[in-house]
Parts: sequence; C-alpha cells; structure tokens
Amino acid sequence: MLRREGFSIVFVCGCEITMFNQGIIFGEIVKERAAWLGKFSKNITASAVQNAISKKSEQLNDILREEISAVREGYIGRITYAAGELENIDWSCFDIT
Repeated sequence: MLRREGFSIVFVCGCEITMFNQGIIFGEIVKERAAWLGKFSKNITASAVQNAISKKSEQLNDILREEISAVREGYIGRITYAAGELENIDWSCFDIT
C-alpha cells in the first residue's frame, strides 16, 4: 500500500547486532558487552583487537547473509543494515551501503 502511494520502503536488517544482541560479543546485556569490549581492547595490542573484531565480523556477516536470504523470500525492496563503528560488514549483500 505505501509503495502504491509513492513511498520508498527500505528494510533494515538490524542495528549494531554485535552490541545489541547476545551471541557475538561476550555478555548478557549491552552494558556487559560494552564493558568486555573496553576491557578486552585495553589488555591487548591494537592489531590483536582488529584481528578479534575481524573474527566477530565474520560471525556477524554469516548471520546477516542468512537474514537477508530469509527477508528476500517475502520482501521486494531495498535492504540495508545499520552498522556499528567496529563492525566490518560485507556490503555486497545489501542494496544500500
């Protein structure tokens, strides 16, 4: 209906999933995940932080590819993701980067 009225609709597959959802970064709640990330990054070298973030981003990209596949089954429109600063997203799957 909205498209027929001339509106442009974009499906956002999530927002900063690494911080706002359990399972990628250690912690039950956002506050714990942020504290872990802060502690983690203070105790190791910058290159080790980048390596760890890269591995976490691989997990996130796997999740996003599954999500995009499911969304495209029933949604005809553009898809994007609201990435966090530390997330290294594979934007090739998205319509808007």
